[in-house]
Amino acid sequence: FNKKNFRIALSHALNREEINNTRFKGMYGTPSSPAPPDGPPYYGESEQFHRYAKYDPDLANKLLDELGLKWDAKNEERVRPDGKPLNITMLVYIGWGQSVEVSEMYKKYWDDVGINVNLRPLSSSLQSQQRAASQHDLSFGPVNWGGRRPIIALLRGEQTPLGPDWKINPKWGAWIMSDGKQGEEPPEAAKRLRELHLLFTAEADPAVRQKYEEELYKIHCDEFWALTSIKQPADLPQVYYTPIHNSLKNVASPVAPEWYYCQTSTWYREAE
Repeated sequence: FNKKNFRIALSHALNREEINNTRFKGMYGTPSSPAPPDGPPYYGESEQFHRYAKYDPDLANKLLDELGLKWDAKNEERVRPDGKPLNITMLVYIGWGQSVEVSEMYKKYWDDVGINVNLRPLSSSLQSQQRAASQHDLSFGPVNWGGRRPIIALLRGEQTPLGPDWKINPKWGAWIMSDGKQGEEPPEAAKRLRELHLLFTAEADPAVRQKYEEELYKIHCDEFWALTSIKQPADLPQVYYTPIHNSLKNVASPVAPEWYYCQTSTWYREAE
C-alpha cells in the first residue's frame, strides 16, 4: 500500500463510467479521483484531479506485474512476493445507501486484475473502531473533499490529520497528534498537511489561505493516498437534505452541507 504504483493500479482497474451508469443511472455525478467541486476556486474538473481515473485494466495489470504480484498457478489470483495469497480486507460503511453495491463493483473490478478483496460491511462506529485499531487494509465510504466555503478542506479530517483516526492512515494520524509518541512516523508530505492546517487557521488573508488549500490539493494529487469513483454535483438537493422548521432561528443560509447539523446527511436545504 505504501507503493504509489499499487494505488495507481487499483485506481485504473475501476470502471467509473460503468459504476455511474449502473448505480446512479448516469445522472448522479461524474467519474473522478478525489476532487473539490468544479469551477472556482480550485477547479475540481481539472486534469490534476483525474490523473489516474481512466479505466485501463491493461495498465493496472502491468503495474501489478512490475510490483512482483504474480498470478498463482491457476491464474486465478495474485500472490504476494513471498508466495502467500494476497487477501485484502475492506471495511464498508453501510450508512450511505449505495456503499455496499458500489463496493461490490470495486471487488469485481479488482478480482479481474487478480486482487482478492474481502468486504466487511459495518456501521460507522464499528468501522471507526476497527480502522483505528488497524484491523483492515482499506476503508470504504463517502467523502467530502471540500473546496468551497463553508467546506474548507484544511479544516476537515478526511484530507488533513486532525485526529488519531485519520482515514488516510490511522497510525500516521496517531503519530502526528501525539508528537511522535504513538503510531508510525508518516512521510513528510503527511506532516506538511498538518503544518498547512496550523498555518491556515492562523491566517486572516483569504488569498494566502487559498494558497495553502491549493498546496493541500497538490499534495493529495501527487501522493494519491485516497481513490474515489464518482463525484456528486455540489448542488444536488435531491440526494441529501434535512428539513428545518421556520421557527428555528440562527440557521445559516445557505445551510452548511456538513455533518454538524444532522448525523445522517451531508447536503442540506432549508425547508420552504
